[in-house]
Amino acid sequence: MLCHIADILVFSDTIPDARPLLLGGCTTPIILQITNRFDYGISPSDQDAYRQLMSDATTRKHVWWVVNNPYEVLFISQRGIKLPLDRLLLLRPVGVCLLPPPQLAMRERPRVALVQPSGSYHLENTVIAPWVRSQNLTDYVRMYRQHYGGPTVLAHHRGVITVPYQTSVMKMYEGLTAGAVFIIPSPAFFKNLLDIYNNDVMVFCCRDLLRDRPHDWQEFFDWYHRDFINAHILYDSWEDLYGIIIDREGSAQLIEEKRAIGIDAMRRSRQNTLDGYSSLYRSVSQQACEAAGTEDVLSQGFVRRPHGF
Repeated sequence: MLCHIADILVFSDTIPDARPLLLGGCTTPIILQITNRFDYGISPSDQDAYRQLMSDATTRKHVWWVVNNPYEVLFISQRGIKLPLDRLLLLRPVGVCLLPPPQLAMRERPRVALVQPSGSYHLENTVIAPWVRSQNLTDYVRMYRQHYGGPTVLAHHRGVITVPYQTSVMKMYEGLTAGAVFIIPSPAFFKNLLDIYNNDVMVFCCRDLLRDRPHDWQEFFDWYHRDFINAHILYDSWEDLYGIIIDREGSAQLIEEKRAIGIDAMRRSRQNTLDGYSSLYRSVSQQACEAAGTEDVLSQGFVRRPHGF
């Protein structure tokens, strides 16, 4: 009965949840919103059978595939599954955050924010926070733990020091929408940092991406993707970062320019996503209407209404 519990079935993030329906040949239109949890919980001994099922599902016209960043398509293709271009959509997060605006003290606004993630292996914790203290920069940098108050807090600061640990995170989309300006290593410096530090010091999900795709890795990495990279302030060295932090007056115009670029980049991205979902649900709704008369639906006791009712 789960197959026909609704006209359209959506499985998000943990895709193995859809496995029983795919195995059972469910004809209800299915949308799979994929992340790198595509094969979460699948044991090594079961991987071949699972991937074969997913490969078969790519041929079913009523199964649609949605990714929220470019890396996911590459991630799945590396597992031998070629997603169907006619039923594959890149629909990025829209950056909406419903947290109430904070009351940030005026003295904090000229400072750069550094959010220290909960994991001990993030470069913000292992290298940058100690470096900030050793350089006597605590008057210029407001250091937060992981509960920092959301994107509007970040947007009130002069900038946000961040080192990507995933190819995309909600913090980026929400932050840019709110007007936050991220200060991140340049592509060259980021690669240099990965060469220097292992995952015990600088955790990063996808080191193989830069190794295997040395010339186009940025196309799969939203922090550095052409759609967003111009919204960030990039630094090429620790000395460069030091100068950005202490030069409050000199960086003011650049920060406001970057803030406007980020807001506009998310406006375009958000419209693309909304248009994409509108198109997707028009197509899937049409399929749902056509599927109302299939044998498996009628066998459940559902009655197909005459046209016009």
